[in-house]
Amino acid sequence: MIIFPEQIARAVENVTLLLLCEGQTNSSLGQEELKLVQTDLGQIIRSTLSVLVHLNPSQQTSDLVAMFGALDTFTPDSLQSTDFVQAWVNIRFLPLLPYLPNSFMIHLSQMNFTCAGYQEIIKGLSQQFGVIKAEQQKIIYTHFIYGFLSRTDSTDPGCITGTLGSKDWLQKNFGDFAVYAPLEDLQKLNGNFSSFESLELLTPSQAAQLTLTSGALNDSTKMEAIFDRLEEGDALQNVDQFLTALSVAPEIPDIAPPVRDFAMNRTFNIISVHFLQFEVSAWIAWFHVKLIPVLPSFTTEMLTQTTAQTNCTNYQVIVKGMGKVSKKMPLTRRKGIANVLVKHLKQFLATFNKRACRLDIQNDAEWLEVNLGPFSKEVNYSAFKELNITGLATLDSLSPDQKAELVLDPSSGALENVTVLTEVFGSIVGSPDDGELDRFWEACAAVTAQQNITYITNAAVRDVMLNLTLTALAPRFPTFQTSDFTLWFQVNLVVLLASVRPASLSVIPLNISCDSFKAIIVAFDESLKTLPGSVSADLQSSRDYLAQSFPQGCRPPYPVGVCSETVVDVESLCASANTIPLQDHLASANSSGTLCNFSLGDLACSSVESLSADSLVTLLECKLPNSNSYPIETWKAFFAKVAGVLDEALVRYSDKARNLTQSLSTVLDVIGEVKLNNFTEAQFKDEAFISRWFNIRLGPFLPSVTGKVPVMPYHQEFQL
Repeated sequence: MIIFPEQIARAVENVTLLLLCEGQTNSSLGQEELKLVQTDLGQIIRSTLSVLVHLNPSQQTSDLVAMFGALDTFTPDSLQSTDFVQAWVNIRFLPLLPYLPNSFMIHLSQMNFTCAGYQEIIKGLSQQFGVIKAEQQKIIYTHFIYGFLSRTDSTDPGCITGTLGSKDWLQKNFGDFAVYAPLEDLQKLNGNFSSFESLELLTPSQAAQLTLTSGALNDSTKMEAIFDRLEEGDALQNVDQFLTALSVAPEIPDIAPPVRDFAMNRTFNIISVHFLQFEVSAWIAWFHVKLIPVLPSFTTEMLTQTTAQTNCTNYQVIVKGMGKVSKKMPLTRRKGIANVLVKHLKQFLATFNKRACRLDIQNDAEWLEVNLGPFSKEVNYSAFKELNITGLATLDSLSPDQKAELVLDPSSGALENVTVLTEVFGSIVGSPDDGELDRFWEACAAVTAQQNITYITNAAVRDVMLNLTLTALAPRFPTFQTSDFTLWFQVNLVVLLASVRPASLSVIPLNISCDSFKAIIVAFDESLKTLPGSVSADLQSSRDYLAQSFPQGCRPPYPVGVCSETVVDVESLCASANTIPLQDHLASANSSGTLCNFSLGDLACSSVESLSADSLVTLLECKLPNSNSYPIETWKAFFAKVAGVLDEALVRYSDKARNLTQSLSTVLDVIGEVKLNNFTEAQFKDEAFISRWFNIRLGPFLPSVTGKVPVMPYHQEFQL
């Protein structure tokens, strides 16, 4: 016998009304018995509907819903009855749930239930949560739960009254469907909602939302509470969902380092015990996506433990993931990570060089990128040699420090090969990183100082290094401060100064400050003290050339060999000097011819430091014939004033005064005291240096001298 749907509907209607009446009258059934009967009837209806659908597949579910009239039972009075609503849920609502259209939930949210009645519906739905399809669960939340609680025409919007705090409110009004409620919905529906009070009821995704909005990113105490919640139940799954929600946020959250360290530590404790079960896809998911918000806090200890449990493929996945966050790591951690990776590679180098571990790797540069990532820049260059990596083949992957080590490494041959050196420097000056040149020379200066290298011996290599560096610096020179010139010429470029020629200085603007000029001259002078005479000629010429370029009123530093102070009482010497006419003359012109009209005393007490070498030569020509008529203190004061151009002037004077017959012993004494007495022992033993002085600069002064040159240390070596 076929049972027609209409007959079943009428039977259900009759029994339902009977039970509803029982629930509202003094029934002989107790409350528990009544609920049991309602549940049994609900199960009968559910089974009957299932049979009907199977017997008549063409039957429209909307027809069944209309036939059973799920919402037709309510009257204004019954909507206010909690018992009636409870019976309705068990008999009319839950059995029909699989067949209800989405619009039904919208209509249901508009019914004028009391909050107690609404909460009975939530209780019934939560009991069936496990058998309701996920799609319908979401619809129930969005169309019914949120729709009802967000109504503004209710006497108790949000159904807050009567609940005992946030946790109780969440349980009664959302039940198991709370998992679909974004945290912002909860806070919107209940302005007093306390997320941390309800933390144990929040899903990992909601905990992630809480993390982003509650200040937990900067609060270790709050983060600890969140992880305590995540460790309840399936900790791996909870942390998975939590970090997934964080990683898909519009912006990767900026977690305070101490809080991030804590979160990474707790996360590692949870996931590390599962590493042995991880497939490649799991390593990728965790290290390329889920861990990204906390991965900058991955420690060397964690890395050591992790890589010990991986093959080369998974190792490379880890390196790539950590490379994504390397810039957020402090330098000390990056270096530590690099050391762990290098140690692992050395230990298993044979394995990493097998074909299976070199898939799609064509050269050393790609090998470095895959196996060290950005951490390769934190490794000492010597480690690359241990890994059989060719430095020249990986230039674009090397840091400025590593390039400095490569250049100065004797085994690389860079300092003896112009082609190799040019290639290395091309990668430095051609780098898009404007700071690479600075960091390269900073590293070079440190290494050369440590190894006591005073200059690059290969002149061709030295020339290339200097020319490429000065060319790269040329656009920056106009903005250099004195400190910049000091750094570059007195520290960075010291080993190249032997290659400086006057033409090299053309890139330096003439309008730099007096102090900047002096900084360069001091660098030259310091280098001249240690350079062998065989390689110092160009630098000496450059020193003399630069001294001529000093701006008016700027006095060059004393050259090498000139006392910076003399024992002359200048104040007494100049007390009676009449320098006003001379000062006016110097301010208007620098005519050496008319300067000869002034006495040597007036010249020594004036601002003649602005004289050119040519003007000084003219003065020597007109004053030296009567040199003995001036006190030695006057000559000392005068030479001190013109110290900046004295060396060059002596060279030029020697070309004009080869056949002097008068005695110049007074002047020679002064030069011996202020120049020769300050030569270093190394300079006295440098034949080229001494030849330049005695054959050229002092040539005109020596014919009238017999025996030993006066006032000279080491004079036993210079018998005339």
